Amino acid sequence: LVHFNGSPTTIKNGESSVLRWRVENASSVRIDQGIGEVDACGEREVQPKSTTHYQLSYGNERGTLRSKRVEIIVK
Repeated sequence: LVHFNGSPTTIKNGESSVLRWRVENASSVRIDQGIGEVDACGEREVQPKSTTHYQLSYGNERGTLRSKRVEIIVK
């Protein structure tokens, strides 16, 4: 089970959004865009300078799997 989202998904330049996630039964969890290894459950404030797509990847007995991408739009 994987939950990965951002809120808010539309921000102004200089504002922040919060990525939140929860991954069950994973041996490792990573988020791209320079975030790197993270706990299986958590949140991270991000402040992209332009519209950015974030993707969470996780490892388990089936290999490395990827979540849906989260788009944070910067206006």
